[in-house]
Amino acid sequence: DSTSRILDANVIGEEHYSVARDVQKVLQDYKSLQDIIAILGMDELSEE
Repeated sequence: DSTSRILDANVIGEEHYSVARDVQKVLQDYKSLQDIIAILGMDELSEE
């Protein structure tokens, strides 16, 4: 989890900021899925 103050659109530019935020979202979603898999196990997951 990045909480760097350098992750600022004014410092790194709008495009890099947007990409970094998108990556943070993907990583958070992945972390959430890991938690669900740990609770349910792979056999209980649907194709969705």
